[in-house]
Amino acid sequence: MGGRYNDIMDPDVTDKKAADVAALLTDLFEIGAVYRQQERLLFSLNYRFERRRSVRMIRERLKTAGYSFTLTEREQVLLLHIDPQRRLRIPTVNIVLFVLTLFSVYFVPVFLRNLPPTMYRLYQDMVVPPQSFLDELRLVADAVLPTLTATMQDLAGGAGLVFTLALISILFVHEMGHYVAGRRRGIVTSWPYFIPAPNIIGTFGAVIKAKSPFWNRRDLIEVGAAGPIFGWLVAVGWLVWGLYGSVIVPLEIWGSSLEGESLLMRAATLTIVGPVPEGMCYRLSEAAFAGWVGILI
Repeated sequence: MGGRYNDIMDPDVTDKKAADVAALLTDLFEIGAVYRQQERLLFSLNYRFERRRSVRMIRERLKTAGYSFTLTEREQVLLLHIDPQRRLRIPTVNIVLFVLTLFSVYFVPVFLRNLPPTMYRLYQDMVVPPQSFLDELRLVADAVLPTLTATMQDLAGGAGLVFTLALISILFVHEMGHYVAGRRRGIVTSWPYFIPAPNIIGTFGAVIKAKSPFWNRRDLIEVGAAGPIFGWLVAVGWLVWGLYGSVIVPLEIWGSSLEGESLLMRAATLTIVGPVPEGMCYRLSEAAFAGWVGILI
């Protein structure tokens, strides 16, 4: 070891930080020896499985967990030099996806809300209605610029802000519920990957990836359930607050009702907004709609 790592530890690893590192290794390697020099550790690891795949997996796992380390391959032994102090590092791709999703949730729903009435006005002004699919595509293309103008005006007036804040907070708390529970149970998970999308809510949601095994059912249940539980609580909060700004309007004006068949949604709308007369529907505020989406998720 060149005299640098001279304080040998028990291979079972009783030191807390060293034990945390060891827990991430034992499914892929047998720990031959552990040495310490000040704040750094050296693990001598024997392969359990195919070398290249094991090295790739442990490199990705330790990097995701926030460790600073180097790997050195020596014949049948892999040497891991590691600082056992974890540091939170958010990968660039996660940050970029979050920013893109923030934009798509803010912009796309307002744009899609303005697109049908714009197309309808253009359709009424046409002398000859569309005769083919290509004609319909041209109609959509002609509607893009005036729809964009209307969208920018709506955004300047504050449209989309509350919905964006509400939906992003629901998704963020949901995914961080998984992440924090994983940290608590010693499971390595990635940071959330937010997914922008051209749909009515501007996103396909978010996901995290597990980078280490679940050792028992309690790990699996706690990490799996933490996201929906905490995300649901935030969604209910936004729903209740948003329903106080929701109204009942004629069905032909709003077009559809989104309260669905959820018992919670029905109880909340009846209690806060009131019953819906025949031919009327709920017009949910942005916060209430985001809460509805969050509960659906």
